[in-house]
Amino acid sequence: MKELSIFIDESGDFGPYCEDCPGYIISMVMHEQNISIVDDVKFLNEKLFELGLTNHTIHTAPLIRREKSYKTENLSKRIKIFDRLYQFIRNVDIKYKIIVVDKKQTNSIIDINKNISKRLSVFIREHFSYFSQFDNIIIYYDNGQWQLTNIIISIFSAFFDEQNVEFRSVAPYEYKFY
Repeated sequence: MKELSIFIDESGDFGPYCEDCPGYIISMVMHEQNISIVDDVKFLNEKLFELGLTNHTIHTAPLIRREKSYKTENLSKRIKIFDRLYQFIRNVDIKYKIIVVDKKQTNSIIDINKNISKRLSVFIREHFSYFSQFDNIIIYYDNGQWQLTNIIISIFSAFFDEQNVEFRSVAPYEYKFY
């Protein structure tokens, strides 16, 4: 059985344009489960261990804003963490798609919703043969924003049979992909 895991996260909100939130970004990281990335993850963990981080999951927003587990980390160490993550991403066998909505070009929540829905649909349609090769597609999302949750469920359910797509609600701090 061929399985594809899709990890989705967002940055921004569905509100109007403002300097603090000029856009809405959706990231989708896709990992074919038959392709092992265990060695890549192990290497990343070793590099993080060298920085004094054991059993650590990198979360970039808190790393950038120096929040949560990064409160006491200086800039030099945070840059090293980013560098380790960057090297990992360049070498690991994954695919990704980023959708960016410039909120200056939208007038309402409906416009943002329509923009995301259309772009996600076009992406799936253009890569339908890729997605169709999988017996099972598992979508991981933290259901952080109900608007995006509805879009994800609606679009993927429209393209794929119920038995082929599964939605899992997860908390970002509770998982790593392998």
